[in-house]
Amino acid sequence: MDQSLIEFCLFERFQEGGEQEFALFYNYFVPKLKDYAIRKLNSIDEAHDLVQDLFVSLWEKREKITINKSVSSFMITSLNRRILNLHRSNNYESFYKKEQLHQENEACSNCLSKLQMQDIQIVVDQVLNNMPVKVKKIYKLSRQEYLSNKEIADVMHLSEQTVKNQLSSAIKVLKMKLK
Repeated sequence: MDQSLIEFCLFERFQEGGEQEFALFYNYFVPKLKDYAIRKLNSIDEAHDLVQDLFVSLWEKREKITINKSVSSFMITSLNRRILNLHRSNNYESFYKKEQLHQENEACSNCLSKLQMQDIQIVVDQVLNNMPVKVKKIYKLSRQEYLSNKEIADVMHLSEQTVKNQLSSAIKVLKMKLK
């Protein structure tokens, strides 16, 4: 059966159906969309969040959506719009600084010996131990358990913005101490 026909059938069932139809549609597209978003964003968390938001939006608007071309094209275009909006909302300078920091961190980790990395980890642990309990927990959930800001907010019963602010302040303190 033609791939685009399969996708269109899945979409039609998604529009008309309930949880099971949603799950079929979701499970078919999520791996492709996540891979695409990760390549575009270089962030697993942001990619995951954008794809989840896309599916929430699709679910809410499912009865009004009309697809004239392929379902895959529609999905990628919708995801691209979200990626562009994310780049606009994060000011461009911030995006490039984050990208540069990511590259510097990779270069650093490739250059540093295991002993240097252990020394750095000791400093990080000391700094974290001096932080407020809530900030320390948010940092560990983000950096050690790899939860997204939204997942952390849900777990800790906080707003997503509070999580972002607390995580940002923890990272600032760590950067100052590691310089």
